[in-house]
Amino acid sequence: DLHAASDNRTNLPQIRGDLEDERTRELATAFGAPVMIQSKPATGTLRRAAVNKGVSILLYEAGEPLRFNQDAIAIGTAGVLRVLAHLGMTGEAEPPTYAVQESNSSTWIRASRSGIVRLDVEIGDEVEKGQDLGTVIDAFGKKVTTVRSTRDGLVIGRTMYPIGNQGDALVHVASLTEPSV
Repeated sequence: DLHAASDNRTNLPQIRGDLEDERTRELATAFGAPVMIQSKPATGTLRRAAVNKGVSILLYEAGEPLRFNQDAIAIGTAGVLRVLAHLGMTGEAEPPTYAVQESNSSTWIRASRSGIVRLDVEIGDEVEKGQDLGTVIDAFGKKVTTVRSTRDGLVIGRTMYPIGNQGDALVHVASLTEPSV
């Protein structure tokens, strides 16, 4: 399952799958996205339907919707070619040129108040629990609230929309396991 982030968001290239399943972990490792994330499939999804039929499935998310992100496309294409090579369907494929990191959990940090969102982090940034990630201000420029990380980890997604309503997802942080793959 290959796709971009949801509307008005951007994602660090990542592969999601049930990494507790040996075959899925093997394929995710072969894919070699910058981040592998443990993620059981949700009810009503393509991933769930495939798993119910006994098929291992990976979900690759990267970039923004309605945009061609050449880096995300290149990483995704190379990952698919590595999986095909791993399965013996094609010749050898180039290994990733970066360390692959793994996460067992991730969470969206949400707006506690509505206003204009000014984030100070980008996808790929490492953050610490309690770190200021940005602010929400009112129409007059007065700070309404500070957006803080709820965990140590890696920013794997963020909103691109400048307006946030209370409860909106702003920054997606994945807790990293050690060591990197």
